[in-house]
Amino acid sequence: MRGGSFIGLLFFVLVFFAALTSSISVMEAIVSSLMDRFKISRVRCYFCIVLSIVMGIPSSLGNGICQILRFWEWIF
Repeated sequence: MRGGSFIGLLFFVLVFFAALTSSISVMEAIVSSLMDRFKISRVRCYFCIVLSIVMGIPSSLGNGICQILRFWEWIF
C-alpha cells in the first residue's frame, strides 16, 4: 500500500499524544488531591510527583537502588 509507512508513523505519533494527555489528566487529579489535603502549592506538588516518577522508573525496570549498590561493589 502506498503511503503505509507514513500512515503507520502518524498512527503511533497520535497514540503517543493520547497517552501523554491521559497521563497529564491523571497527574492533575493527584495534584489537586495533594493540594487540598496538605495545603501546598501546585509547583511543589508537581515537583514531588515528577521526582517520584523519575525515581520509580528505574525501580520498575529492575535497576533500582540495589542495582546501583551492586555496581559500586563491583568497582571497589
